[in-house]
Amino acid sequence: MVSIQEIRQKCKKQYFGFSNRLIHEIGFYFTKPFINTSITSNQVTLLWLFFGLAGAVMLSIGTYKWMLIGILTYHIGNFFDCVDGNLARYRNKSTLKGQYLEQISHHITITAILSGLTIGTFRMTQNTLSLYLGGMMVGTFIFAKLFNLNLMSYKAELRDRVARIVDQLNPRKRSKFSIFVFSFVRIEHPLNLMFFCILLNQPFIGLACYAVLHTVEMIKKLATTLIMLQKADDDFSSTQK
Repeated sequence: MVSIQEIRQKCKKQYFGFSNRLIHEIGFYFTKPFINTSITSNQVTLLWLFFGLAGAVMLSIGTYKWMLIGILTYHIGNFFDCVDGNLARYRNKSTLKGQYLEQISHHITITAILSGLTIGTFRMTQNTLSLYLGGMMVGTFIFAKLFNLNLMSYKAELRDRVARIVDQLNPRKRSKFSIFVFSFVRIEHPLNLMFFCILLNQPFIGLACYAVLHTVEMIKKLATTLIMLQKADDDFSSTQK
């Protein structure tokens, strides 16, 4: 029988912040039942996707009980986000396709959860403002992802320069304080701001907070990326003179 310590040793990775470490520490216990099965890491990713979509549907019902069950279902599903990576590392079968599936699953589940929260909050409060705030929240989240630098958009000879900027923009390279704040508001992490708003039956406050946070994040990402690209262009031009 595989021990948790053995899984921990074989599945070591770099953590960014206490919350991230906590999720993965709990994830080792979710991983253990899958180790000696034929279930692949990609299949676990699909299971995680199912939990996320199910949680979104429950949130959209718009009653306190179902919204609480929905956010809990979503967070339980997020532990399987650890399992797929742990299985791949334990079996030494990490793949590019697996990482791509994980990436798009993050985007799909978060978009679904934010949409479910918007619909559920409107049904609970009958406040039309929740639809506008929810639309802003979902829209700015999607645009923030669209604003990510895409290496394939650049000619081959420019990609090394762009790759360095992408590395600098990595949120894991933020300060410890920024990572702490980021962990508290990041919707994938347990015991975050959204979870407490739903637990206290204040989904509208959560909706408003995340609408503002995602808008600020989108603007910050766009501005920071443009500034860094301009600096890279200026540095390159100065070396050509």
